[in-house]
Amino acid sequence: MFESHFGFSAPPFQLNPDPTFYFGSKGHSNALAYLQYGVHQAEGFIVVTGDIGAGKTTLVRTLLEGLDSTQVKAAQIASTQLDATGLLQAMLTAFGVPHQPGALSKASLISTLEAFFMTLAIKNKRALLVVDEAQNLSMDAIEELRMLSNFQLRKQALLQSFLVGQPELRGMLESQRLEQLRQRVIASCHLGPLDADETRRYIEHRLNRVGWKGNPSFELGAFQKIHQFSSGIPRRINLLCNRLLLSAFLEDLTGITEAHVLRIDRELRAEVGESTVVQAPFRRDAAAARQPVQREHAPDTAAVGLPMAPPARIASVASGRAPLHRIVRRDAAAYRRTVLCLVDSPASYLNAALFAAAVEGTKTASRVVVVSTVDARQLGPVENYAEIAGLPAVEIHFGIAEGSIAHRAAEASVCCEAMLDEFLPDLVVPVGGSDEVVSCALVASRSGVPLLRVGAGARPSRMFPAQRLNASLLDRMAAVLYAPDALAALALGQDGIAAEQVHVLGSLTQDGAAAANTASPLASALISHHGLSHGYVLVTARVGQGRLEVRLLSKLVLMLSRVRGDRPMLWLVCGETQSALRAQGLGSVLSRSGIALASMPVFSARLSILQRASCLLTDAADDLIEVGTALGTPMLLIDEEENAPVSTDRHAKWITLSAADLGIETSTTNPPPPAAATSTAAEAMALHLDGWLSQVEAGLQQSPEPAAVGRPRLKEASP
Repeated sequence: MFESHFGFSAPPFQLNPDPTFYFGSKGHSNALAYLQYGVHQAEGFIVVTGDIGAGKTTLVRTLLEGLDSTQVKAAQIASTQLDATGLLQAMLTAFGVPHQPGALSKASLISTLEAFFMTLAIKNKRALLVVDEAQNLSMDAIEELRMLSNFQLRKQALLQSFLVGQPELRGMLESQRLEQLRQRVIASCHLGPLDADETRRYIEHRLNRVGWKGNPSFELGAFQKIHQFSSGIPRRINLLCNRLLLSAFLEDLTGITEAHVLRIDRELRAEVGESTVVQAPFRRDAAAARQPVQREHAPDTAAVGLPMAPPARIASVASGRAPLHRIVRRDAAAYRRTVLCLVDSPASYLNAALFAAAVEGTKTASRVVVVSTVDARQLGPVENYAEIAGLPAVEIHFGIAEGSIAHRAAEASVCCEAMLDEFLPDLVVPVGGSDEVVSCALVASRSGVPLLRVGAGARPSRMFPAQRLNASLLDRMAAVLYAPDALAALALGQDGIAAEQVHVLGSLTQDGAAAANTASPLASALISHHGLSHGYVLVTARVGQGRLEVRLLSKLVLMLSRVRGDRPMLWLVCGETQSALRAQGLGSVLSRSGIALASMPVFSARLSILQRASCLLTDAADDLIEVGTALGTPMLLIDEEENAPVSTDRHAKWITLSAADLGIETSTTNPPPPAAATSTAAEAMALHLDGWLSQVEAGLQQSPEPAAVGRPRLKEASP
């Protein structure tokens, strides 16, 4: 009615969810990042909760519109007063599978669904089910969904499910009966209300989408009243603003004032019989949330994270796995503060060791506990690191075994929960970027422990979309972010992270690389032995341990001999690769091609060797990729199947085993690696962190409220 009067192209405040009007508030942007992370894992469950009108459906539809329909077949169920059999029938209808409702037995329904999912998988597609108002599902129906998630083809899950509902859905999922389903929750988020500034920007965003030219205008006080009366709930904002525009049209007004909002809100409340303003959901103070409470208290529903766990889960899951591997090198119990560092690779472990040594050396030293999600053997012997950095006082290794993403995420979450309850940390620092580290960070954030992000804003190559998504997600969760350079800080600003949270303090990886140059004479000796100095192509591809297959080794050697040209080439080989080369008689081919072959040295020496290289050529599982990204080293990753997508990253690309040239710019004039700096990034971080924690303790600076707060903890704090 009023659209043409104000020159709008469409109704700006319609109540039906519409992804074209999606507004990226901080809460909605974070939730979308969590969901994108969950969808990328291609299995398990994703849980979205929020109060009525918070924007759950709009958020999910925005996510679905961004999916590739050639890879994902999505279906949605909106009517959820269903038992298990009714849910199966509704799924067949939603996916468009021919059947006669009511004519099939439960077993037949399941078989029909499985056959449909298999057909999709053969076409390289997977099924995604969205269940709206999921809090209305029966327990049997939810358990049936869990059983359907067992469908697999070649270890690939055939069905992924979204459960979208009101806050009581979380209470249902906390029941002991749904323990197994909870362990398959890949991501969960809760949508809260908009704040006052977001409410104003939300209104202006929707008006601008329909061509608003400032008529009618809004007083600043009008925005404030709209937020007050709507409590920041998007649907309430839409309802109130729609009535305001209608009233302005009928009364021929060109501006909306505070008094106008007050009058229209009173009329609306009289119509629906509501006499008081609905208050925004209560949020506990973050510092209070970190105080350990008795486990029997109910968990806070305003949570974002994965997965949700009841008290019994800690004992049941922990009892079914090997004990944690704990290393205590010196007594650290006297420290007043505790910082937990999460690592998952040799590079992240070295960065954490450098960070720990600096933090423990400050005036008000903090205890640093390095927590590794992998087995200690995957990081290598301690001599890899001891010559570069002081080893952590305490380190703990989860040793999470191979398995599905959902299983590893659940196991990491359980182990991290135990660490939070044991050490009661003041801060958690995710140094690695794997799915397991993200799971631990989410648990810490949901428990009210603030996160500090080192290497913030630095993104892995576009060749690794999952790692890029994880890095972005970790940055969004952090209360304090240490960026390595101005470019990384700019990337954080573009992600909507406030400038006051970001501090450019340098790179821990560059710290470690510089220290390796002065501390590792082995690297210089090895390079000199082969008549090299710098500017060579470094090859670290290897067979075994889930990397290159032995049968491809001859193709690799042939490819290297073709691309060798005038560029010096050094190949570091492990014992298994060396034996395979010898067994296939490939050593003479390498020798004739002028490719230097050397035994794989310890990690610290590899760091130093990498810095002198003009290019790194390796397989996708190499632990030097993380370092090469931080140092800006051009990288070539071997594509075994020769069908990888073309990379748009000018510093990294896939290379096939039939390649005749490198196809990437490599420098032939690399200067010798620099000496270690007198002032390191680790020292700058430790100094800033010491001041920040002191301000938080003194109350001069608030500990930022994390994305989610308030999970109960296992035990009371020790006196």
